[in-house]
Amino acid sequence: MLRLEGFSTIEYLEIPNTEGILSLADHGVDLSMDGIESIIPAVDAGKRVVALAGIHPGCVALFANGKIDGIPDLKGKTVPIGGLSTPEHAFISSLVA
Repeated sequence: MLRLEGFSTIEYLEIPNTEGILSLADHGVDLSMDGIESIIPAVDAGKRVVALAGIHPGCVALFANGKIDGIPDLKGKTVPIGGLSTPEHAFISSLVA
């Protein structure tokens, strides 16, 4: 599909999954597909990356008890995560921001 969009030189590289966004930020690659859990920490660290489009809309769901009807109701509440710099941390942080 890239050729249909006008790309003439296409090269596929094998990059370890944990280094995709860093390779993009350090100009080792020009285009990558990563989740928000990779992009947010990279931007926070000052890396120069641009999110062009969303993928998998609706994949994240917030489940809560009956006292919480929406994200604003999380203010002052305790939300468990697996640890700092984990996907849960990035998702929850982006939701409440």
